[in-house]
Amino acid sequence: MAAGAAIAHSNIAMKALMKPQALDVDKVWQTRFTRDGQRVFASSLRPQGFVENYLRSTNIAAIIEVETGRRVVSLSGGTNLVRADLSPDERWLVTADTDHVIRVHDARDGRPVADLKGHTDRIGVFSFSTNGNVLASSSVDRAVRLWRLPS
Repeated sequence: MAAGAAIAHSNIAMKALMKPQALDVDKVWQTRFTRDGQRVFASSLRPQGFVENYLRSTNIAAIIEVETGRRVVSLSGGTNLVRADLSPDERWLVTADTDHVIRVHDARDGRPVADLKGHTDRIGVFSFSTNGNVLASSSVDRAVRLWRLPS
């Protein structure tokens, strides 16, 4: 089977909605549609791949328009980017770097909004509250921190 091919398990014809988007990395581990179906969040970072993300040579997080295939946001941190996720309300693209800083970006254009500083060692995971207003993060420094995101 060719790369990118789909297996149809019914009589419905399958058609690609956009041409494949290369993210200039060896693997893409996360993809998720926005609620309106107009954009896709994609990342080369494993959602729970703590060690793997620190060892990879290049990491990227992107938001891609479905209709045009245009990258609306593309954040490449090389080996510095170790975690990325899109908030539930889709306002924020949040990343964590090897410098122990969590960065909040506007998901519409990638503009930096805030740097969340406080962890003193590698950031393990983070997650959003259901409304997207609070971010919880944990680190090898054994701290769990709660951050109020910009409103």
